Amino acid sequence: MAEVLVYVDHVDGAVRKPTLELLTLARRIGEPVAVALGNGAEATAEVLAEHGAVKVLTADAPEFADYLVVPKVDALQAAYEAVSAGGSLAAVLVPSSAEAKEIAARLAVRIGSGIITDAVDLEAGQEGPVATQAVFAASYTTKSRVSKGTPVITVKPNSAPVEAAPAAGAVEALTVSFGEKSTGTKVVSRTPRESTGRPELTEAAIVVSGGRGVNGAENFHVIEELADSLGAPSALARRRRRRLVPALQPGRPDRQVGLPAAVHRLRHLRRDPAPGRHADLEDDRRRQQGRRGPDLRPRRLRRGRRPLHGRPAADRRGQGPQGLTCASLAAPQSAGAVW
Repeated sequence: MAEVLVYVDHVDGAVRKPTLELLTLARRIGEPVAVALGNGAEATAEVLAEHGAVKVLTADAPEFADYLVVPKVDALQAAYEAVSAGGSLAAVLVPSSAEAKEIAARLAVRIGSGIITDAVDLEAGQEGPVATQAVFAASYTTKSRVSKGTPVITVKPNSAPVEAAPAAGAVEALTVSFGEKSTGTKVVSRTPRESTGRPELTEAAIVVSGGRGVNGAENFHVIEELADSLGAPSALARRRRRRLVPALQPGRPDRQVGLPAAVHRLRHLRRDPAPGRHADLEDDRRRQQGRRGPDLRPRRLRRGRRPLHGRPAADRRGQGPQGLTCASLAAPQSAGAVW
């Protein structure tokens, strides 16, 4: 059976969820062979074996942490050459993170193969693996296949369930030789990100998002409490061009790259605007959303104005010749509106 190379995304030996999803997809088209690099690489073997990795190739060197991307490309290329020399290689699977996609692109150029990015599903085909992609904000789905070389495929998070499938998980050391270009960009400092104890935003199945509807940052604890009860991360709205816009679009999570498929958003009541400004706000809303129809409020028209649609103009009392009241097209005032 053909083997599938899976690049492992981990932090000091803790395997992240997208890698376990890759192992689920890899088992559909072959036997998964995991490649773990950097500090704690050997510690990933147990978790990877529980989820179907028949072999775990590990390598640890200071270059992986001291320099950007290229040393990891060297290691993944060494793993590709080692696996392909011993048998048939069906594909190389990589998570769709910013760094991993750059690694995948550089590897595809080096080995002369085609690449498919941001796949959401993977299945075996007669002429090689077939990847499903969501295009045009998920309005359409398309199925693609690499026609040259070994397919290099990056997969979005939350594209497949995490399924346990115990396998051998034999650990083998990977020999990597770094080229002259591997040390071209050096990392001079790192700032660790503070952990909130909640899942990663790009890996969560549920995200609770809130903005100015909570009426201030001091009330955001309501969002956090709901997120904790659902086991989900929380997200704030961000300010852009003097307006608060939602960080996640309700009902259209597909427009956000790598975001989860379910977004739970709270609805709040908006406060009534200050006195004297309601008419201005109504005018702005009519210009943006269009007129919604008459509200049957009488509007006084000056004598002598041009008739509407060939009818006589109304007099000062707002009455037409037949005693009909003229109705304005403004939206009715209300105490509050629901977002």
